[in-house]
Amino acid sequence: GSVDNNKLLAKGEADIGIRYGRGQWPSLTAERLMTEDIMPVCAPALVKGPNGLKKPADLKRFTLLHIGNFPDDWQIWLTAAGVKGVDSTRGVSFDFSLAAYQAAMDGLGVALGRHALVAPDLKAGRLVVPFEFKMSTELAYYLVYPPEAIRRRKIKAFRDWIISLAEVQQQQQPQRAA
Repeated sequence: GSVDNNKLLAKGEADIGIRYGRGQWPSLTAERLMTEDIMPVCAPALVKGPNGLKKPADLKRFTLLHIGNFPDDWQIWLTAAGVKGVDSTRGVSFDFSLAAYQAAMDGLGVALGRHALVAPDLKAGRLVVPFEFKMSTELAYYLVYPPEAIRRRKIKAFRDWIISLAEVQQQQQPQRAA
């Protein structure tokens, strides 16, 4: 069966944890580590050449790669970006985000990347961000712990360390493909 990590934290069986959500967990202190930016990502080859992906409206010529857990992401992103004339429902759907990102790396289409998950591939040049517009979601990664846990030196040290890592990570947001 699955383990309810919130109960482990609440009962004191775990000292500190990382949660993904809106930051509201009863009886736990929640400190935001990273917001979740979503932006189109694709293989570098897709942005090159006269028929390359240059502007959001060009997405109508490319396969949209969907992630099963986030079926509305393309519709939400296209609306937020003000893009008209692109059918957000067409394309290929994947059960797992990493499979969609691999398909994007292989040049099969354009995925919506969640920054925390695609950062290594962006840094390595396996994926690029074809245009500027990125969208923040309401969800983020949070460090959570029972309020009294922070009084323990090792918990405070871990908290300070992971917060500093998250700050560095947030400063390394991807730049648009040139």
